[in-house]
Amino acid sequence: IPSTSTLGMAKTGIGRAVANDAIEQNPAGMSSYRRYVIDVLYGYALDFNQNIFKGSIVDNQTSKTAFGISYRRFFETKSQLTTLTSFDNPTVGQHATLAMSYPLSRILSIGANSSYYDNGKHTEWTKLFYGDLGLIARILPTLTTGFSLYNAWTTAEERLFKRFIGFGVSVPTSEFALSGDMIITDLDAMKSSSQLRFGGEYVLNKEYFFRAGYSFKSEKSHHWSIGFGVANETTSLDFSLYLTPNEKTTESAFQIGIASYFL
Repeated sequence: IPSTSTLGMAKTGIGRAVANDAIEQNPAGMSSYRRYVIDVLYGYALDFNQNIFKGSIVDNQTSKTAFGISYRRFFETKSQLTTLTSFDNPTVGQHATLAMSYPLSRILSIGANSSYYDNGKHTEWTKLFYGDLGLIARILPTLTTGFSLYNAWTTAEERLFKRFIGFGVSVPTSEFALSGDMIITDLDAMKSSSQLRFGGEYVLNKEYFFRAGYSFKSEKSHHWSIGFGVANETTSLDFSLYLTPNEKTTESAFQIGIASYFL
């Protein structure tokens, strides 16, 4: 579950993830800004009638090493449970992540996280642990690249938590930002697949943020997203809508989130 602003850019965050965005997408990005950040969001998965509540905190002020923690709870709104339960859309459960990052230099940062997942039912998806690794390189003030290895380790069976990698590029400026990710899935299989994500953000008067994105995996799996945000120096409020225009894929959702920044 990405942050609300990241969802509005089709979940592109491997190269642009900072602060709370980075906890799960690329933990190395937590070292990007020297401040405390508290973020809370509510999301609703349209295809599965699920409510999602998530909160996260990042501390990049106390020490050179940045620390972050996130927790989310999700459950269905209907008494009749869906038969399409999987890791991406569990019926009910919780997910917690603890992450840390360290800046090796002004250009390069590394990070890692460890997560606990429980879908709240007595199945093979109950009480699992896994971890990810990340790297961020700020090549230029307006060019950032990122790399993430997901499920680098796990207590689950290999068929449940497959290893996959992600590469990301971000071009941020004062008025707009462009980002793109490439996800390569199922590294342990003979035949892997890839997913491409593209996102953009336009900033008006340093207060209003307009976002859009597109994600493509195959003709049967592609997604559009739009988002809007309002922010000042200490607080931001964001709304995003993630749409799946194909009946065979079920990932449509909307989110609203608020974040506070403390120096």
